[in-house]
Amino acid sequence: MSPASTANRSLRRRARRPLLALLVVAWLAAFTLTHIPLPQPIGLPTSDKTAHLIGYAGLATLLWAVLWSHDRSAGTRMAACLVGLAVYGAFDELTQPLVNRHADVADWIFNVAGTALAVAILETLTWTRTRRAARKHAALKKPAARRVRGFSP
Repeated sequence: MSPASTANRSLRRRARRPLLALLVVAWLAAFTLTHIPLPQPIGLPTSDKTAHLIGYAGLATLLWAVLWSHDRSAGTRMAACLVGLAVYGAFDELTQPLVNRHADVADWIFNVAGTALAVAILETLTWTRTRRAARKHAALKKPAARRVRGFSP
């Protein structure tokens, strides 16, 4: 095992509790904010779709980071984030009418889109970083080529 991968595992281990605590706080805050009864709007209606996209991208990022800190595979991270937050998003929308808010399928679509966007970005960055590290490690292990005078491959 290379020193870089040992340091990476150590970082993951140290990050587990803080990341989990941050995820729990963010998730409770999101649930609370989406279940506070809204006053009647004054003026023109505005769209909250950007807030749904950003909010669920944030939750997905934190959930992904917690799974990453526990050394879960890319497939597990993607499935847990996408399925877990899609189900939670549906639950969130369906329980809002209980507190004088309205459920909206478009809101749920933006919840899932924010989740998918965050997961795609995080997995792409992780894949790119892993590929670069593997290439660097392979280059360090490769023996230096011996050159023969007057011959070039």
